[in-house]
Amino acid sequence: MKWRIRLVITVPIAATVLLVWSAFHYWPDHPPSPAIIQQAPISYCAAFGEHETVPLSDGSTLKLNSDACASVAMSPTLRSVRLEKGDAIFEVAHDPTRPFVVKARRASILALGTSFAVSIREQQLDTLISVVSGVVRVFAHDLVSRPIGAPLIAGQQLSVPEDPAAVISLGHISPRQTQIMTAWTTGKIDAGDRPLTEVIAEIQKYHHVTFDVDPRVRHKRLDVLLRTSDMDFFLKALSDLCIRSAYNKETQHVTLTGVVGKPATNCP
Repeated sequence: MKWRIRLVITVPIAATVLLVWSAFHYWPDHPPSPAIIQQAPISYCAAFGEHETVPLSDGSTLKLNSDACASVAMSPTLRSVRLEKGDAIFEVAHDPTRPFVVKARRASILALGTSFAVSIREQQLDTLISVVSGVVRVFAHDLVSRPIGAPLIAGQQLSVPEDPAAVISLGHISPRQTQIMTAWTTGKIDAGDRPLTEVIAEIQKYHHVTFDVDPRVRHKRLDVLLRTSDMDFFLKALSDLCIRSAYNKETQHVTLTGVVGKPATNCP
């Protein structure tokens, strides 16, 4: 197996109690029903620069992006995952008798059988939930709280900020945006006509490299499919857009300069 597995034994588990309830139809008339987790959580981590696919014992699949970690605990009545950091995609096996719950910072996500992505975004200070198929319900903090708005359906996205006073925002994602969001599962970065600075942020998920970017090209847009492991390929793609690069492999620093508006065949 490629992924790193860590058995969590530092906290007593036998008395851990989680409250789970049928959130899609019964709030607030029916109270939560208790379910006890007796299995110690197992932690999975993807190494920096890599991505991993973890088959879970219930038939679900956990996909972890570079440097992401999640702990998983299963019981006869509950499937529980805590995303500790990074990006993850969950493909949940349908089992109405065992709800599938993901905890990520302030957000708790409840699903029965669906596919959705969760990203803990350090720079934006939020947790982003994106539904690929099926339906999920999102709660602030835990499942005892009231749900945040209506259930999320395929093509919807919710940002839950770490600051409780900040606004929780609902958005929509197109099939093309879903492709961009999930490209890492195949070792790719889909630039998707995004500004250079956003693509650089993606590159830095896989490479310990710093960038010094000419202000004239910071907002130049890229629409190219990149390999997460290949920095040279990325710099070649930039040269085709008339963006010059100087890559110091010893210091892992890249300087990008260019002249906006010049065609690639006539770079000065």
